[in-house]
Amino acid sequence: MDTLFQIVTMMIPKAGIQVGGAPLTLNVVLLLCVILKNPNQTVLAVQRIKGMGFLYAVLLLFGSMTFLLGIGHWPLYRLAQIAIVIISPLAIVAMLRMDAEISMKITCVALIVVNIYGIVQFAHGIVSSSIPGLTYTYGQDLTRKNIGYGVGGDDLANKIISTYQNGNYLGLFCIQGICLMFIWCAKEGIWKRLRFLSIILGFVGLLLCGSRSAVIPFAVICGALAVQRVRAWPKRMKMTYFIISILTVFVSIEVLFTFYGNVLQRFYERIIVSTSQDSTGAGRTIQWLSIFQGVSSLDLPNLLRVFFFGQSASMQLGGEGMPEFLITLGVPSAFAFYGMIVLAIFYFWRKKGFRSISYGLICVFVAFSLDQSFYYPPNVMEAFMCIGIAMSYMQNKLSSGMSQRAEQK
Repeated sequence: MDTLFQIVTMMIPKAGIQVGGAPLTLNVVLLLCVILKNPNQTVLAVQRIKGMGFLYAVLLLFGSMTFLLGIGHWPLYRLAQIAIVIISPLAIVAMLRMDAEISMKITCVALIVVNIYGIVQFAHGIVSSSIPGLTYTYGQDLTRKNIGYGVGGDDLANKIISTYQNGNYLGLFCIQGICLMFIWCAKEGIWKRLRFLSIILGFVGLLLCGSRSAVIPFAVICGALAVQRVRAWPKRMKMTYFIISILTVFVSIEVLFTFYGNVLQRFYERIIVSTSQDSTGAGRTIQWLSIFQGVSSLDLPNLLRVFFFGQSASMQLGGEGMPEFLITLGVPSAFAFYGMIVLAIFYFWRKKGFRSISYGLICVFVAFSLDQSFYYPPNVMEAFMCIGIAMSYMQNKLSSGMSQRAEQK
């Protein structure tokens, strides 16, 4: 069950059907099965990182109150979004139960499959290469998704979505998958080659996804990763490695411009040009100002309601990112939700060889602070799955090291 859950969540997360105005995806059904398989394990899983159990209890308590207060007032779609936020962190339990090597191999294959399919979409069009019910939720209209379709009824979009229905979600998956591949030491030759291929395709996916909230933070993170790698080089080999790296970068850029110039052109226009020409962050600063003005005009009872449990259906306040989370679920839920990610960032930052996981989670934190990706599966699930896989792999390495020392004695 856990293995099937990971395969579905990473490879075909939007497989499902539209029911009563809300999507019912296979990975959400499997998540419920994973949670209920062993409730005791589920409770213990969120306590593996000190303080995370308490924060999840806060999210569960206040988030559930928000959900209950919304019944009969909020539409089913909004209630489903709140429920996704509450239950998605529990996906960590599946990865802690699984063998870490199997989880890494599934992640590796998922990166390859998802991004090859994204390349197919880029070459042949999103709608024409999609399968209803499998690569996107049956009953939904892809052309009405916010992925930047061109005018004139063509099948081109600014964001390639692969099986994720949104370029932002694809970008987050690629980032977390790449970071997991960075810490994985594949043992067999075939998996070493597939690991390398998956990392390359992960970067191709980032070029195609068009997600500014994911790509820009990751570009900054890549600089930090490069500095970290340079510092780890032996002093006598630093100059040699530096020259090789520079040559590799220049050759890679030349190959990309020669064979994939249109991909780079679209990436440049979407990430660099569009961002530099938009001083409002795609309207986010205007939305956040509107939220602030709306909250400032509330009377004390409504202000307390918003603070603890989020807005009522009649308030009609909303936007993107963290302000949207605060205004919809309240301050305690927001503190708990973002706090769990921060705890995980610091946890892996202190673990030798696992700092890339922290970098990936920083990108997730930024994305969740800038857009509404936390509302939609599998984004929060995959963030906590990434945490679970890394923790399980860390435990495997620790156990292996202890066994080797015991044998030497």
